[in-house]
Amino acid sequence: MIDPDALLSKEIVLSRLGIGEKALRRLINEGRLPVVKFGKTSPLKFRQMDVARFLESSVVNALPAFRQ
Repeated sequence: MIDPDALLSKEIVLSRLGIGEKALRRLINEGRLPVVKFGKTSPLKFRQMDVARFLESSVVNALPAFRQ
C-alpha cells in the first residue's frame, strides 16, 4: 500500500526510476514529476504517490508481434 504523504529522497527516486540525476532534473523542469522543497537549501523530496503515478503513466504496452 502506498502512503500518499510519504516523502522519498532523491536517491530513492533515482533508484526506483532507474535514471540519472540529469534525467531527473529534466522531469522536474518539464513539470512531469512534482517535487517538494522545504526552503532554498533543503534536499529535494518527492511524494511517494507522485512517483507511483509517474511510473504508471510511463508504462508502454508492447506491440503485438507482426504476423508473416
